[in-house]
Amino acid sequence: MYDNSNLAIRCRELWADVLCAVESRVWSINDYMQDSRSQLDCQMLSCDSVLIEHPSVKRTLMATLDLNEHAIHIKEFDNGQLAVGSKLPFALLGDGNVYVTNGQSLMGDPQAVARQLMSVLLSRSTAATSTEEIDQYRSWASALMTARARRMMIKLPIEIQTENSLYTGSTLDLSSVGAKVQSTAKLDRGNYITVFRGSIGSFFRVVWTEKTDQGTRAGLVCLNPPLEWAEVTVQ
Repeated sequence: MYDNSNLAIRCRELWADVLCAVESRVWSINDYMQDSRSQLDCQMLSCDSVLIEHPSVKRTLMATLDLNEHAIHIKEFDNGQLAVGSKLPFALLGDGNVYVTNGQSLMGDPQAVARQLMSVLLSRSTAATSTEEIDQYRSWASALMTARARRMMIKLPIEIQTENSLYTGSTLDLSSVGAKVQSTAKLDRGNYITVFRGSIGSFFRVVWTEKTDQGTRAGLVCLNPPLEWAEVTVQ
């Protein structure tokens, strides 16, 4: 039987940890991205709401704690206009701890939630991706996924699980610019996918795509690292 006593207090404690993780992530990204045009602006609107702006792609995210629904509500703005709204529900597990979820899987810690919020700031426009944009997204992927850890170039055979299908014969490339994938899967920027190597999987968001003769080449941001099967690449 779950102990849901003081649930609101525990949700607020988790929210406070998420805010600290967001602040740390924003500082880390701004420190990594030396160009001020690519840096983030983060401000608290209230004790229950935080606003994060990415001026270079004219995107804004507002995250708000909702203790009635036990969730974090997210509003995404493009060019000042509300683009989409979503939420990250809280879940109370048998261990007695409260976790944030994406509606399908758990996020293991507040840092994973912060990475999720940061990745939302990446443009989800359906327009063709320019080389300059791809380079910027690769830098973002590196800052978000690896926290600037040095990585060796390595290619791993994987499987990709999309919402409806499992694709085999794909390859993941871990390098100094984050993670890239070559796949026959139908990937679109902004989509969420699960990448498997054997029985071990990890959750990603697609941040840029290129069509190739072999299928799709894409950049990924990992939302629940560490990648157990990629640890050997970290120096």
